[in-house]
Amino acid sequence: MHFFKALLFLSAGAVIHAFFDEQDMRKYGGNMMSIMPFTYICFIIGSLAIMGFPFLTGFYSKEFIIELGFKTFVVDANFTYMIALLSAFFTTIYSCKLLIYTFITRSVNGYKVTYRSFHDSTAETPDFMFVSMFVLSILSIFVGYIFNDIMIGTGTNLWGNSILILPYHENLLNFYFLPSFVKDLPLCFILIGLVYISSFFVIKDKVSYSYSIFLTSIKEGRLYDFILNLFSFY
Repeated sequence: MHFFKALLFLSAGAVIHAFFDEQDMRKYGGNMMSIMPFTYICFIIGSLAIMGFPFLTGFYSKEFIIELGFKTFVVDANFTYMIALLSAFFTTIYSCKLLIYTFITRSVNGYKVTYRSFHDSTAETPDFMFVSMFVLSILSIFVGYIFNDIMIGTGTNLWGNSILILPYHENLLNFYFLPSFVKDLPLCFILIGLVYISSFFVIKDKVSYSYSIFLTSIKEGRLYDFILNLFSFY
């Protein structure tokens, strides 16, 4: 059911190809949402799905794992549940940051020749990729809602007994009798992530001066360089 991951990878490839194989996201931008509108829409669909936005395909696969961790009464599963909630928060942040840096913000570090080529010829997705991305977009929206009960619903024999392992298989039934707040928590973390990232990119001028000084001091230290250089694994 992870069609949205394939959609995101294919959309990312389309953007990288348009920028002449440049993979540094900080060199993107320049109102790409008007230059590559179809790719932009595909990115939005894939990003919302991977966040676990309600009723998209990613919602059903991620919600099942998160809520099953809450209902499995062992320490490891509860720890997994808390980590999964935090993951929903950070997934929202990096997904929105990707969209903003790539399609919305004004380009500062990009090359002029790249943006000139966008006006000389179309930078939109080639036809053979267009079809694949369109199909994956449809699947990312509808397949989870349509096939959820067939894949993991009660009474389905699609998997036989391959996912029923005693004594834990009863948790699959308990999944349908969770408190409502448990089902709402992942969405709350997604919305918190959206508010958090908006505070930096939409109303970033209102961020306190002391916090900007704190960020500058981190960037001037060795820790920032260590992370920027991929932990020196290259």
